[in-house]
Amino acid sequence: MYDALISVRPYKRAWTQAEARGEIAAQSGRHFDPQVVSAFLQLLDVG
Repeated sequence: MYDALISVRPYKRAWTQAEARGEIAAQSGRHFDPQVVSAFLQLLDVG
């Protein structure tokens, strides 16, 4: 999902990394497992 959000698509602009992170965090516990979201966001901080 992250790659889809930050990439330009014919039907949408690319989101900023901050926007994508915010959306993924907002979906924690709704669409995504909170533990997976936490681990993913930590990986982004390390990179």
